[in-house]
Amino acid sequence: MVILKSIKLNNDIISCDYFPEGGEKGGYIAVDINTHQIVEHRPSCFEGRLFFKEETYASHAIDRLIELSKESVIKEASAVMWY
Repeated sequence: MVILKSIKLNNDIISCDYFPEGGEKGGYIAVDINTHQIVEHRPSCFEGRLFFKEETYASHAIDRLIELSKESVIKEASAVMWY
């Protein structure tokens, strides 16, 4: 699970702080909503560690940000769960 906080849409860039479940330090991701390209990324505490795919949490955060960008009202927080 990953928690997205401080979700913001400015011009064509949607961004958030994201926190893996059980993580002590979150990451930050910003995505262009037109091209779906990452504009900025600061990895979370788990990414890059042994047994964790580096892009797992960020990729789930990106997918959710793109979904949220299509809504008329942007939530300030969201969660993504998978198994």
